[in-house]
Amino acid sequence: MKTLFDMTNASYQKLSDLIEAEKATFAKVISDKTYSLEDRWATFVNAPDFLKNHECFAHEFKALDRDDICYEGRLVHCERYSKVTWDRVVTGILECGDFYKTDEDYESGNLCQEGIDIYNAVREEILENNIGSFEYDW
Repeated sequence: MKTLFDMTNASYQKLSDLIEAEKATFAKVISDKTYSLEDRWATFVNAPDFLKNHECFAHEFKALDRDDICYEGRLVHCERYSKVTWDRVVTGILECGDFYKTDEDYESGNLCQEGIDIYNAVREEILENNIGSFEYDW
């Protein structure tokens, strides 16, 4: 005779398998460049957190300098072992004055070309790796 533990454990395993399958499908869709970056980004932003990867080590973005995300980071200030979410990284780019030509551009959110390139490259990398968050461990 099955115990209560056996029955609930089997249910949990089925649920876990279903979530992993959905997560794999989600990761495939958001990294599929046949869809526009904006469509894939909107899908990612609005998806539940459990579909995203949560890494236990610092992610080094190819488009960013190592000093952009650190204790005194240009884009994101992090304490050691703190959780860094995708939105903190993207917001850091949008709030960084280095990516605007004038104060008026900053106020209107009009990024310079370098800022646009970095913003898009970071979003692509977040989608490619399905990064929900990571732990800043430097």
